[in-house]
Parts: sequence; C-alpha cells; structure tokens
Amino acid sequence: MQRTYAQPLTLELLAEQVPLVKTGYEAHQRLQEKPAGYKAVSKEEREEHHNLQKLVNKGKDAQEALIMSALPLIKDLASKEYSRRQAWSSRVSYEELLSEAVAGFIRGLLSYHPAKTKHSATNYLGQWVVTTVRRRLETLEH
Repeated sequence: MQRTYAQPLTLELLAEQVPLVKTGYEAHQRLQEKPAGYKAVSKEEREEHHNLQKLVNKGKDAQEALIMSALPLIKDLASKEYSRRQAWSSRVSYEELLSEAVAGFIRGLLSYHPAKTKHSATNYLGQWVVTTVRRRLETLEH
C-alpha cells in the first residue's frame, strides 16, 4: 500500500484553494435553493445544474486537500483541548473533539480572506478550530 503525503499548509496553497472552497460552497447553496423534486427542464437549466455541480465537486476537492494539509495542526489543537478537558473528567471522546475541530477549520476557511488577513494564517484558522471546539463541546458537556 502506497502512502501519499499532503502538501504542507502554506499561504500559497490557501490563496489557491480557499477561493475554490468558497465558490463550491456558494454553488452548493444555490443548488439547495431549488425546491424538492425540482428537475431541470430546459437545456440551459440542465447546463447550469451541471456547472454548479462541477463547482461543488471542485470545492470539495479543494476543501479535502486543505484539511489533509492542516491535519497536523488540527490534531495538535484537538489533542491539547482533549488533555485540557481530561483534567476535569470530561465525557467527550477524542473522536468527537477531532470532528468538531475539522468543522471549525472548515468554518475558518469560509471566513478566511487571504488578501485581507495580516496575521498568520495558521493562527487565524487555529483560533477558529479552538473557538468552535470549545463552543460546541460546552453544549455536549451540559
């Protein structure tokens, strides 16, 4: 079995992939706006649906690439939060914490603007991870 290694998380990778993630998310939202049972009737509607689906797929691929690149950061932050929570006998498992950390990273990607952010991208995205984990797990704890 061959092991593949993800590209390291860099500003160049973020600048390249984040716009794809955002357009994929927007295309997904546009597809969700259609009423249930809606079928594209005209050729233009079918083409638009096909193009939106392509954008969604490109966005998912870009999101997956970014998550794989940031997995060491996400796991490190999740491990620190797990250790912190174990100090007071938390019932939250590491797997739950890790899944919330990935969700926080995705939320951070959707709000990240490479040109506007003056701070470190890993600090910005890491803060989204920590904040999301802490907020979501507080509801699980209580």
